Amino acid sequence: SFEVATHLTVYLGPARASAPSDLVPVSAPEAPRADQFSPVFAATRSGRNASPTPLSRVLFERVTRKGEGLLFEDALKTFSSSESVILSRIQSGVCVPLWDRAGIRGILQVDNRLVVGAFTEQDLDLLTLVGNHIALVLANIEMYEHLAQLNRDLRDALMRIRLLDTAKDHLSRFVPEAVRRIVDKSPVRP
Repeated sequence: SFEVATHLTVYLGPARASAPSDLVPVSAPEAPRADQFSPVFAATRSGRNASPTPLSRVLFERVTRKGEGLLFEDALKTFSSSESVILSRIQSGVCVPLWDRAGIRGILQVDNRLVVGAFTEQDLDLLTLVGNHIALVLANIEMYEHLAQLNRDLRDALMRIRLLDTAKDHLSRFVPEAVRRIVDKSPVRP
């Protein structure tokens, strides 16, 4: 449905410390800043120049302030104060936030550098749906990585327990039973 798009760019914010959990309430996120977001994927219709479009602070603020997508029909007129829009020669476009439970994790921007009014409200709705799907995929990847780290931590803890049990078994041959019972009652301060 985006045959009229000439450029697509995905921007992501900084990585989170841990994956969100249904068991832990999410605190109110701080307001995102445009300088925290970096382009992670860029594509063009022609495939010739895939350098990412610089993220416009004006576009970013409009999308993040309301937390909803933005359709702009005449970018050079609407965003005449945005240096990145002017330098990129964006004529029209759609920009949507990538939401998850912790807030806006990214921005998806699709634009046209040739035609004013290239996109419709239906394009905005479709791109919002695509953006929601991308945010879910990113959250699933983050949760998978978090689970993998927890699994590694658990495996390391089990290995330490096995080593301690082995050491305890070896030492039990040389330590009287009364001393072993005292150590078992207070292993932190034997």
